[in-house]
Parts: sequence; C-alpha cells; structure tokens
Amino acid sequence: MDTTQILWKIYEYEKEIEKLKNRKEFLEANKNLEELSEGLNEKKYDITNFKTQLEVDNMKIKRLNHKLKEINFQIKDTNSRLYSGDISNVKKLTKLQKEEADLKQEKEKLENEILELMENVETNTKDLYNSEKTYEQLETKYKNSEKDNINKLNDIKEQIKELENKIEELKSSLEDEILSKYETLKTKKSKPISKLDDDKCTGCHMSIASIVVSKVKKGKEVVYCDNCGRILYYEEDNN
Repeated sequence: MDTTQILWKIYEYEKEIEKLKNRKEFLEANKNLEELSEGLNEKKYDITNFKTQLEVDNMKIKRLNHKLKEINFQIKDTNSRLYSGDISNVKKLTKLQKEEADLKQEKEKLENEILELMENVETNTKDLYNSEKTYEQLETKYKNSEKDNINKLNDIKEQIKELENKIEELKSSLEDEILSKYETLKTKKSKPISKLDDDKCTGCHMSIASIVVSKVKKGKEVVYCDNCGRILYYEEDNN
C-alpha cells in the first residue's frame, strides 16, 4: 500500500471505532435494563406491602377470634343463667335478655369483621402470588438482558482493541511528518482525508486542478486539496 492508501485505511478504522464507541455508550446506558430495574423495584415494593398487610390482617383475625371465643363463652353463660329457672325477678330477666341480645349483636359484628378480613387475606394472597411470579419473570429477564449486554460490550471492546492495534501497526509504517500532518488535520476536520471523485474533492465538493488530480492518481506522494487542505485519496475503479 502507498502512503495515502495507508492513511485511508487508518481513517476507515477510526470511523469504525467511533461507531463502536457510540454503540458501547448506548449499551452502557441501556434503557431496557433501566426499565426492567424500575419494574423490579416496583414489584418488590408491592410484595413488601402485600406481606405487611397480610401479617397485619392475620394478627387482627387472631385477635378477633380470641375475642369471639370470649363472647361465645359469655353468651353460653348468659343463656345458662337465663334459662336455668333460678331467676324469677322480671327486672333481672329483662336485664339478662338485653345482655344476651347485646352479646349476640357484638358477635355478629365480630364475625362480619373476621369475614371481611379473611376476604382481604384471600385477595392479598392472590395478589402477592401474582406479584412474586411477575418479579421472578422480570428478574430472569433482567439477568438474561444484563448478561447479553455484558457479552455485547465485551465483544465491542475486543473489536475496538483489534482495530486500534491495526491502526498502530499502520501508523508505524508512516513517516512522522505525514502522520503529524494527518493528526493535525483530524483536530480541525472530522474528515481529514477525502476521496477524489470525478476530479472533485468529496470533502469540500470543489473541483481539483488537473495537475493535482494527476499527482493524486499516481499515488507516489501525499497530495492536499487546494481548497480545504484535506489529504486526497484516489481509489481506482476495478470495474
């Protein structure tokens, strides 16, 4: 390869590295992983809430059942006294009857509260199961996506390293002055070397003098565009 061919190859490798680095940045800021992570946190929050609510409701049911047991005992005791035949005083009988009615009313209220809590427990148990199942699915998806992301990043890093090694190898074959000029052009222009196409510089799209075109096509020296200062590269049409 002549000097301009080497410079063009370096430029192509550098463009490829730039694309790979952009891809690397995109993968490092993976939005899919971010969304999955947010979904995991939301489900984890839901699971914690359901578990807490179940614990609270079960404690309430236990407490109410204990209270219900006491009331049933009181009702039994009241019934025993009420229908024992030992009490003939109307006032006392009326009082016991009211006591019995109040206890039964309280019992019914407790039973309704327990029933409502049990329905809540059933609903929350189902919701907890569904949330845990969704969490497991999201976690698996996250781990797979993360693994795939890491593999892609590692592959990109290897490609970049390989291209950088090729560039260094090509640069070692160039004269310091030419390489310095190329690096200087890179700081000024995103495209330091341009193809010659139809006697025009593809960098600035201006026509090139025939004598300059002739030098470029011979490929024996590094030629610069008179208009934009870019290095000119000519690629023969093999067709």
